[in-house]
Amino acid sequence: MTIQENQIKQTIARIWDVSSETYDSNEGHGIKSEAEREAWKKVFKNLLPPGRLKVLDVGCGTCEIGLLFAEMGHHVTGLDLSKKCLQKPGKKLPEEGLTVFSKKGDAEAPPFKAGSFDVVVNRHLLWTLPHPDTAVQNWKKKCLWKEESLLLSMESGMTVQSKQTQGDL
Repeated sequence: MTIQENQIKQTIARIWDVSSETYDSNEGHGIKSEAEREAWKKVFKNLLPPGRLKVLDVGCGTCEIGLLFAEMGHHVTGLDLSKKCLQKPGKKLPEEGLTVFSKKGDAEAPPFKAGSFDVVVNRHLLWTLPHPDTAVQNWKKKCLWKEESLLLSMESGMTVQSKQTQGDL
């Protein structure tokens, strides 16, 4: 990584450290109801193979999605550049004995061996990365262990508005 890329990553980490205090209260970030929580789990259950899986929540932020996988009985590791974001999952865990292992690290270059995970998941991440293509290649190469492994990426639902002019008709 070049000095400039390292400075960019440090800046990103600082921004997310500050944002961590209010991140979950922003629209579309924190899960606001039990109905929403169950809807997410239903979608994941329909996509996942049976059994207890090893899940990497890459760019986990406050680990809202990773916690859902933990509630479903999976072993979850959250990876993020922001130290303050990584402090949040432990404060959110219910007293039911759920755990999420959190690790500080770069989503574009995850510090794991090939075959470490069955599932790599991320939400609201790819648009923030300087090199999203490199990230996805590394997740496949460094983290997932077989072709049937699953990569789930959920980005923000952005609305694009356009004006149609007479010349467009």
